[in-house]
Amino acid sequence: MKKERKWLSPLSRAIWCSPSDTVLVGIARMYIREGYDWSIVRKRLDFMHDASAVVSIDKEIAVTVSKCYIEMLEKSKELNQPKP
Repeated sequence: MKKERKWLSPLSRAIWCSPSDTVLVGIARMYIREGYDWSIVRKRLDFMHDASAVVSIDKEIAVTVSKCYIEMLEKSKELNQPKP
């Protein structure tokens, strides 16, 4: 059995969760990379999908998020901080 991730406990106590569809892709990729069976991955993604409100990313959201990331990158350089 794999050890529980640090973020899993607070996430499981959340009242409501709204992951983006790309987050589900990343989670699936992580599970597969770590060697989980496809059926387990499917079951976990089904649970996450049913227990939350999956948000689709459209063009406007993608552009806005990209702009925010660039701003954070510039600010981190200004403050001599690691990349976000």
